[in-house]
Amino acid sequence: MGETDKDDLISIIDDDDFDEDLPTSMPLMPVRDVVIFTDMLIPLFVGRDKSINAVESAVEKDSIMMLSTQKDPGIENPSPDDIYSVGTVGRILRMLKLPDGRVKALVQGVAKAKITKYVRKRPLYKVDVEIILEEPAASIDVETEALMRNVREQSEKILALRGELTNEIGTILESIEDPGKLADLVASNLKMRIEDAQALLETLDPLDRLRKINDILSKKSNSPRCRLKFSPMCATRYPRASAIIFCANRCVPFIANWVKAMSVFRKSRNTKPKSKKPGCRSRSAKKRASN
Repeated sequence: MGETDKDDLISIIDDDDFDEDLPTSMPLMPVRDVVIFTDMLIPLFVGRDKSINAVESAVEKDSIMMLSTQKDPGIENPSPDDIYSVGTVGRILRMLKLPDGRVKALVQGVAKAKITKYVRKRPLYKVDVEIILEEPAASIDVETEALMRNVREQSEKILALRGELTNEIGTILESIEDPGKLADLVASNLKMRIEDAQALLETLDPLDRLRKINDILSKKSNSPRCRLKFSPMCATRYPRASAIIFCANRCVPFIANWVKAMSVFRKSRNTKPKSKKPGCRSRSAKKRASN
């Protein structure tokens, strides 16, 4: 998201009317270690022959291609059974051929889709897809507004703790009024297991997806690691919480050392000196006496 201007990104997210008729048959590129959501903007480094062929084929026609995640990122040449059927139709905004033979493509998620048939497997995957249309939320009631506000606040808190919160990101989060789009934006910036991210992608009801995101954020924000980690960026939005987190991080090492020192001190106090027989003198005492 850092590679895109803030105003451009907001306009992309707010643009609900994608007037271009999406084709029902298109090249497929399996992606690894990431699940691509609608409106997500991501640079992809493409190195496999089939994937490079898919990108070049899409650019030659309409720059539209299907992006689906591999179930196992370790498989170099995935078969159809190794690829999730539900993915995202992407639009290639920019493509650059690198000197090492790879291709760098800037891709924007356009619409959710499901692969219905593999019509070609060499030298690239070409698939028939069915576009999945989501019903927008009928109305934003008080409960939904509270849920969206909570998701925004928890997202800002986690991003701040990671040192990634900026005014631009805060503006983008505040500008989104659709529950499904907010859920997708937050999901695309969370570090999740592929299985969990894919389950979110396949959740079609926008409110259900937002509730799942809220549950994930709650678990992340309540984890001990998240509670103790401190970033100065928290101070502007969470002054009281920042002070507590800051003190905790500063005091924990001091307290640990203090406890260790007190333990050694108590141990030394409880240790009784060895008794000496009456009339016995140390060698140094005998030496002093002889001198």
